[in-house]
Amino acid sequence: MSSTSKADETARRIATVAADLFLEQGFEDTTISQIADAANVATGTVLLHYGSKVELATGAFARQIAETVTGASRSLPDADIVTQLRHIVGTLYEWYDTHASVARVLLQQALFSEGPWAEKYNATVSETVKLFAELVNTHRIAGAIDIDIDPALAGEGILADYLLVLLQGIRGLWPDVESQLDHFVALTKQRLSLT
Repeated sequence: MSSTSKADETARRIATVAADLFLEQGFEDTTISQIADAANVATGTVLLHYGSKVELATGAFARQIAETVTGASRSLPDADIVTQLRHIVGTLYEWYDTHASVARVLLQQALFSEGPWAEKYNATVSETVKLFAELVNTHRIAGAIDIDIDPALAGEGILADYLLVLLQGIRGLWPDVESQLDHFVALTKQRLSLT
């Protein structure tokens, strides 16, 4: 195993352990020392890979969201765009609902962190926008969506709708994931001029 792949594996293991501890104990009550012990590495190794607990939360969050989006896109139903977007966004909302005890903290850390892990989170966001834009373009070319809709702008708008409804859900506006999805779908239909 090359040193790069060993380092990547170590970073992945640290992030996985950190995510588990954040879920079990909460972000504030989890220390770098606990994460290092659970990952069987030195505290310095954790800090070498992540720099701080905030960067570690961002790294763990970015990895989990990226894996969630990838999994949802691989199991995309052969259906209309609303059903496909509902599938992807529903998978994400379910992740946040399942991890509600740390979702707010992890989202806050990811949105406002800086450094290399923030760049990875930004890359995850960009890939999600790209996925949304590709879906819009596919359905636009097929004639299911107005040909004049700009896929890139629509992809960004769909992400904005997703984040708005996610934040509303985290703040307790929606009683369940299904209600969140219904509102996301209403926004998406409006954005894509679908009835």
